Amino acid sequence: MDLWDAIGVHRGAVVSVIGAGGKTSTVLALAWQAADRDLDVLVTTTTRMWLPDLPVVYSDSAADLDRALKPAFREHRVVAAGTGSRDGKLLGLAPAAFSSLTSAGVILCEADGAAGRSLKIHRAGEPVVPACSTHLVVVAGLDALGLPFCDSAHPAPLAAEYFSEALEARIREQHVAGALLEGATFLPPSASLAFLLNKIEGPDRIEAARRISQHLGRDAPGSVVLLVSHGRVLDTAGGTTGSPSYTRP
Repeated sequence: MDLWDAIGVHRGAVVSVIGAGGKTSTVLALAWQAADRDLDVLVTTTTRMWLPDLPVVYSDSAADLDRALKPAFREHRVVAAGTGSRDGKLLGLAPAAFSSLTSAGVILCEADGAAGRSLKIHRAGEPVVPACSTHLVVVAGLDALGLPFCDSAHPAPLAAEYFSEALEARIREQHVAGALLEGATFLPPSASLAFLLNKIEGPDRIEAARRISQHLGRDAPGSVVLLVSHGRVLDTAGGTTGSPSYTRP
């Protein structure tokens, strides 16, 4: 099973990916899987993302952007879009613009930033998830396990404080589960929820991922949990039925 089927994406979907430890790779994997299904795919962001190796359309106007995408899709199956670029990063669209983008068969949005870290706790104003999102994917990288918050969490002081830990404390399985559930508090009302445990390499991480998956299954009924390594789904748990709601701690 690939990510597309495991998450339950469909034509017309708006998929927002948040968290840390593999957002861009997840977006691009979904983009090519959508293209394989003969869909026109828009890759974009509401924050900033590394400029993908794709044709890019720039516009500050949602209406102008949608018009510009139509000829772009005649030439390319997957197109990126933003308001500009700076320092090698694509600058994002306003969340309100998404409801005006009708040219794409599916929209894939990187809706968060993590400064290259693998665990994320959100500051005020983060993440920037479009209200029209049909799917929210919350990512964590299991390479963070055993590393100190100061080296692998973003922002490190906030993440350590969130879990009542010192900056030098080691990230454990319960921290990964807690960070993913914190991300789930941003689930739009009509969206489905998927947790993606990424960077699972070796038997120790597989077993850790399964324990985290059990924790998420208890605390987030109605979600799906994906165990992923190098873009390949190793295992799934839960189901996509229902739209659970959460209260931020």
